[in-house]
Amino acid sequence: MYDKEKDQADAVCQLQTLLLLNKKDEAMELMNNSNMLLWIQQTPFLGKIIHCAVALNDRKIVEAFLLKLPASAEAKNVIMSTPIYTAIEQGKFEMAQILLNKNVDLTNVNAHGNNIAHALVRYDDPFVEKCITLLRMTKDNLLDQQNLLGETPLHLACLYGNIRNVQLLLDSHVSIIKKTRSGKKAQDYAIEADNSSQIISLLQNCHPHRVSKSGSFTNLLGIKVPKFLKKEECD
Repeated sequence: MYDKEKDQADAVCQLQTLLLLNKKDEAMELMNNSNMLLWIQQTPFLGKIIHCAVALNDRKIVEAFLLKLPASAEAKNVIMSTPIYTAIEQGKFEMAQILLNKNVDLTNVNAHGNNIAHALVRYDDPFVEKCITLLRMTKDNLLDQQNLLGETPLHLACLYGNIRNVQLLLDSHVSIIKKTRSGKKAQDYAIEADNSSQIISLLQNCHPHRVSKSGSFTNLLGIKVPKFLKKEECD
């Protein structure tokens, strides 16, 4: 039994190696082996392979996985991130859109306490606004959620100096007074940005005691809201 399990694990590792070497045709040939799909499901490597394919921006492999192994859309890696988090973290927005089209869960929080909003705010891309719009519709206050260091997405948007995303978050009524575990507010993070004066001005023009709210929101972008994000309207 041990030898059989080892052979299966070796085959799955071979698939990952082919992906890393950008040998896509050989990887697809291995994927088309009916036993390979079974082996992937029987070993703890499903998350490892799908996250690898997503990070490498390999659309063909990712779509093959989603078609043949639908569970791969939510498969977590060693830090409990889902594939869409990995796609966003790596700036692979085509991959992220493919996963979003599969109605994946956007509310997952990984082992570091980060949700996808923490990864989104680093980038300037239309996909960022689309996801922030969707996250506004949750009742979980994901746009205002703190990670294990106490950082909110606003802290990180300020650190990265991303004015557009800072404004998007402020328009979503996130708190500007939440502090990290080391006692720093978003404005303290903004000091590190190249365009700190502009960001600090945005923060200072907000009411200091505004808090996050998840009230009704009109979807002006025409985005179809996934079922798991729908909630009752709040007063």
